[in-house]
Amino acid sequence: AMDRLGDIALGNKDKFQSLSLAFSQISAAGKLTGEDLLQMVNAGFNPLNTLAEKTGTSLGDLKDVMSGGKGSAAFRKQMKDAQNEVKKLGAGASEGAKLLAQIGQEGMISAEMVGKAMEIETSPGGRFYDGMENASKTLEGQFSTLKDNSMQLVGNIFSHQRCAERCDSSGRKRRDRCAERA
Repeated sequence: AMDRLGDIALGNKDKFQSLSLAFSQISAAGKLTGEDLLQMVNAGFNPLNTLAEKTGTSLGDLKDVMSGGKGSAAFRKQMKDAQNEVKKLGAGASEGAKLLAQIGQEGMISAEMVGKAMEIETSPGGRFYDGMENASKTLEGQFSTLKDNSMQLVGNIFSHQRCAERCDSSGRKRRDRCAERA
């Protein structure tokens, strides 16, 4: 899930943190809530849009189900049709029918469905496919990578310097261990 969240965040640390927090809250609750949806939308991802596109349903009906409602009459008919398709075709049923049948069975937008929306959007053809890699190729992404690499280099230099100082004051045996770590 972390790779998918990173792709959706397009390598942006703040968006990644917001998405991670929201997804962990969704996972803990077992379902998507309005507050968690808002957090995800503010970070650039609306799983309900993906589910609506995949199932051919309206965003309004999915929001209604998320809030504990049952959706419109047309939505309930679509769910019934999807459940019949899944019953008839099993694993051969369309992805949209499987998702809609699951919504009908569970009566909510589950954490599993949010995960499925993330999977759809980060797979080939999805809006965020290879998002981190593509973002790293932009000028801003390259500067961010340069900054991260520079900070890592500085950390390594200070780490080795501390090791060398400890080695010098501790004797040969300790120095050999430092050499092994370096």
